[in-house]
Amino acid sequence: MLRLVCRGDDGAKVRLLLMHLLHDLPITLHALHSEDLNSTGKVEVRATLVSAERQNALLEEIVPRLGLESGVSAVSWELAA
Repeated sequence: MLRLVCRGDDGAKVRLLLMHLLHDLPITLHALHSEDLNSTGKVEVRATLVSAERQNALLEEIVPRLGLESGVSAVSWELAA
């Protein structure tokens, strides 16, 4: 699971960037969910990612790239149990 928080106006741009970053990688985007965070003007984007093998190194490359985007205030990932 990859999770990020960004300004509401940047949600679509960040989702598009995530899909672009994953395009040529051995990681499949299984689900993508966006949710407004109350009245903060921010959006939480959650992506469920699937791969045949663990891809920790690739995720460690993607997460900082997403974090550089304007409007992104938090990015994290975790392995599903």
